[in-house]
Amino acid sequence: MDGQLHVGARIDLLGTSLFDKSAIVYLIAQVGITELLNANRMISKFFFTRDQTLQIVLNRFKPSDLLFDEKKIAEALTRPAQWKVPDDYAVARRTRETATPMVLIDSALARAIRDMAKTAAGVTKGKSDRKGFLRFLR
Repeated sequence: MDGQLHVGARIDLLGTSLFDKSAIVYLIAQVGITELLNANRMISKFFFTRDQTLQIVLNRFKPSDLLFDEKKIAEALTRPAQWKVPDDYAVARRTRETATPMVLIDSALARAIRDMAKTAAGVTKGKSDRKGFLRFLR
């Protein structure tokens, strides 16, 4: 887990590498009132000066179940989310029961995770044809 910092809902982070301006931070939130309020607090307190180095991920995103539209979500987060990981319980359960890595299954959930991984790794369409460690991201 080199270079990764998992913080959950903790906000005692001032002494961490999380505040290195070159670090990309993925703020993961679900689309619920409490979750958006907590994400807003984190953004307002720690990340209000970040632009591209703060990536907001809406986890378990299901447009048909939203209590409010995406414009309201962006207002609550002070910016639009860059990533939307779909809610697909059936796929998540199948990967757990079969011990199959989620990225190897053909689903919207796996595609979203692969797209995020490719972007984080700096893999573009032209680069993804190379063989090597990240070839599973295709």
